[in-house]
Amino acid sequence: AQLPRMGEMPCDLIAFDNGVLNRNTLEFKPHNRLNWLTACIPHNYDEQATNTPHFDKWLNFVSDGNQDKARNILAALYAILTNRYNWQICFEVTRKGGSGKSVFANIATLLAGERNTISAKLEDFDNAKDLEGFEDKTLILCPEQSKYGGNGGGLKTISGGDLLRVNPKHKKPFFTKITALIMLINNEPCRFTERAGGVDRRRVIFDFKKVVPESERDPTFTEKITFEVGGIIRKVLDAFPDSLEKKKALNSQMNSQEALEVK
Repeated sequence: AQLPRMGEMPCDLIAFDNGVLNRNTLEFKPHNRLNWLTACIPHNYDEQATNTPHFDKWLNFVSDGNQDKARNILAALYAILTNRYNWQICFEVTRKGGSGKSVFANIATLLAGERNTISAKLEDFDNAKDLEGFEDKTLILCPEQSKYGGNGGGLKTISGGDLLRVNPKHKKPFFTKITALIMLINNEPCRFTERAGGVDRRRVIFDFKKVVPESERDPTFTEKITFEVGGIIRKVLDAFPDSLEKKKALNSQMNSQEALEVK
């Protein structure tokens, strides 16, 4: 006796505890085992949820009141929520500690789902033996990324959606595409030896210049953000009436003055 083979997981569905959202039509339906989903965002989705005071406070702080930058951050969260790996971009969030970078990473993890998120270092992308476990993820975080002296070849391969070789321990090597977005988080911008522009044209850099005063830091802030995930998703999806505007916003951030200063 044999159970039916598992089907392909549709790329346009986002699973929550209480149902499934179609990211293209925004239609919300009950769970169906024939969707073949293997992971979900562990929170309920509420179409009516709009009140996100803690998220709004964070967004206003890290964007320093700049509405264009705030929109660009929402565009980045949209790309993570809907797994737009085919946009061939990667994110880099940089500047001093205590500026809101970790909150950004936590929000990204909430939207992608903890089971779909993995931690790594840039060096891992350059070694086929270190790529095991990345093939079924949608978000790769590189927290506290230290100085990197490579040419970013692995980063280019993954963000470019190219086929790469994975050589797991005690298993036969195989070729696959890693359909995940990469977010680098550091206090000092990464330096790449590559000079052909292959890395630069993929880096969407966010410079968080302001540091939260010690007296205003809230150790439970991340937990408060978690309870607002339904409203955050609603804001991310509603931020851009035109679907093309999301990609344009990220291109704008990529070529912004702050990104050029970081480079």
